[in-house]
Amino acid sequence: MTASGDGTFATVVVRRPADWSFAVGRDLFAAYVVLVDGEKAGRLRRGDELELRVPPGRHMVRVRIDWTGSPERAIDVAVDERVVLLVKPTGSALRFDQMFGADRYLTLEQVE
Repeated sequence: MTASGDGTFATVVVRRPADWSFAVGRDLFAAYVVLVDGEKAGRLRRGDELELRVPPGRHMVRVRIDWTGSPERAIDVAVDERVVLLVKPTGSALRFDQMFGADRYLTLEQVE
């Protein structure tokens, strides 16, 4: 993602916790792929943070792992605004049904 042509930009940060809990730890060695407006913006490993400069306005953010991931989330960011999203596995590592939906395996929530 790049800033708009007039030099103004907004920032979207996607964080993945370094938590060792059973649910979060189930993807311990896997990388998540971050998509912004349908394009790959980067990858996140456990404990990583991805900071993206984007043009101000509405953006669609989604995080994927293999064939599944999070629901797509619409965010609105203003010039010089910083929006922080947290991605983590949904529910319990024992609920295998979450793996079979295209958007039920991960949660993506705005925290700042």
